[in-house]
Amino acid sequence: MTSNSTTVRISLELHELLKSLAEQSEVSMQEILHEALERYRRERFLQGLNQDFSQSSEYADEIAELDGTVADGLEGY
Repeated sequence: MTSNSTTVRISLELHELLKSLAEQSEVSMQEILHEALERYRRERFLQGLNQDFSQSSEYADEIAELDGTVADGLEGY
């Protein structure tokens, strides 16, 4: 099985940090990057879900306020 790769430019400071984390964890720099990016992706996904749920909750609250007002003043019809 072959693995495709590419080059990404990062600052020397970030490279040193990545190298240090990899050495401390005894894993490759690629593994550190993979884990960090996966955590970031999950965080963004959950932020999006939270925003969607917040908006749907606000919408549900608005609908609940309007519930029962459809027939206001129309008792004779």
